[in-house]
This record gives sequence, C-alpha cells and structure tokens, in this order.
Amino acid sequence: MDMLSLPLTFSNGSAQLLTEGTDEYYAELLSRIMQIEPGEFPISIFFGVPDPTFSGLNKATLAELASQYVPEVELTDIESIISEDNLGEETLMIYFERAE
Repeated sequence: MDMLSLPLTFSNGSAQLLTEGTDEYYAELLSRIMQIEPGEFPISIFFGVPDPTFSGLNKATLAELASQYVPEVELTDIESIISEDNLGEETLMIYFERAE
C-alpha cells in the first residue's frame, strides 16, 4: 500500500505518495521507526526506538525492529555522525538493501 510522504507535500491538489516497493518507501518506513518511541504506537508497546538524545543510539534495537516490521529490507550499516560545532546534533545514516 502506498503511503504519504512526510513532511507532507502536495502536487496539483493531491498529497505526494510514496510507491510501495521503492527505496524511498522503505527509507520512509525506517525513518518512522526512528521517530517513534516505545509505547507511543498501538502496534506494540515495544515498537519504536528510545530517543538517542538521552540514551545513545542502540543499533541492535533498530536492526531488530527493521527485521521484524520491514522484512523487505536488510540493514547493511548504521552510521552516526556527530556535528563538529558542539551543538549536539547527530545525523544517522541508515544503509539498506532489498532482502532476497
């Protein structure tokens, strides 16, 4: 099932959709896992990743959730890039390929 792209964008009065099966679609699914903390989503109280701002990134938790809820992809690497300007900004790069 196609899903809305976030942030919402519109073209000719219609919301932009991501087509199921595309890399953009799976990247959006993985980013949503990162944006939800455990207990926030009714799928399961265990769905989601604790906010890495306070607890650090738990790569194993992210990999486990991805394999359980997005089995169509396989994570190949998770890279954490901390800004050098001492503002505490961290960028996560999640690399994946389609599972066979």
